[in-house]
Amino acid sequence: MGRDLVLNLIKLSLLGVLALLLVIRVWQGDEIESRLLDLQGVVNERAGKVEGGLAALDDRTEKLSRDLEKLAAEGVRPVPAPGSGIAHPPAEGGTGGPGAADPRTLPYWPTEDNILVDLSNEPYPPPDAPKGGIIKYYTQHNPPSFNNHTHNDAELQERICGPVYEYLASQSQANPDEWVPGLANRVVVNGDFTEFICYLRKGVYWHKPHLTPEEKRGGLKWLDEMPRQEMTAEDVKFTFDIVRDPLAECGSELSYLGDLDRVEVIDRYTVKVIWKRSLYYNKGTTLGLLMIYPKFIFEREADGQLLAPDQVAPKFHQHWFNNKMCGTGPFQ
Repeated sequence: MGRDLVLNLIKLSLLGVLALLLVIRVWQGDEIESRLLDLQGVVNERAGKVEGGLAALDDRTEKLSRDLEKLAAEGVRPVPAPGSGIAHPPAEGGTGGPGAADPRTLPYWPTEDNILVDLSNEPYPPPDAPKGGIIKYYTQHNPPSFNNHTHNDAELQERICGPVYEYLASQSQANPDEWVPGLANRVVVNGDFTEFICYLRKGVYWHKPHLTPEEKRGGLKWLDEMPRQEMTAEDVKFTFDIVRDPLAECGSELSYLGDLDRVEVIDRYTVKVIWKRSLYYNKGTTLGLLMIYPKFIFEREADGQLLAPDQVAPKFHQHWFNNKMCGTGPFQ
């Protein structure tokens, strides 16, 4: 009888243990199910946000497509930021558009050897952006001159001269490793980057210099009456040559041109920049260091007479036109 009692107690104990395990199992199952329900709720919420974002993206993409189709129908090309070399009128009598017979008139000359890229990926103003107007900047000081080649001033370079003058090319805003057209719409380079042949865009004209009524009637009447001049290879060569001449006192930029061999004019719209040796900065210095200046102004006295060749550089730092600007960019 004692043995039966012991067996009954063991059975009861085992049953108790089983009952406890069953309770724990049921409790864990409820907790897991609760967590799964919470997780499903989070997933559903985030999926809803993703679907909403995709729908908004589809709406924006559709709107952008409509805007691009509208621009194409109106014949409007993307306009890059100031200083990129595209925002100026075509030559008189020419369209300068995609249908032009001469590729020199195009913003971008598509050839396999062109190291520049087209402007399709560049940011541009919306179609309803206002055209024209005046830019007003606050400056920390009055610049002693508007000649950014002779005065090393970041504010003068970027804010004042930047919208007025242009470079041969500019770094892409979409990809800084690439260069987009400026005054040149095609650039061909040799294997070791010591020779750059720059093909200038035809039909780029220098601004009509802003003169006061007194200046128009007085000593600068010759400049007011001069027809607008086209930007040519002579202007590019002049700019490089004057900056590298120590007598012109262009110290901040002169230091970058120590390895420049020479600049050759091939024809009216083609210039070759030749370096003495292959250096990593040859490309950037050739295309984007110097704002191109008008030779027809800086080679003259205030009365319009041509300076003697050996007097052009010495008078560049204190040139009579240094308090004015005459560029090819979108502002003047």
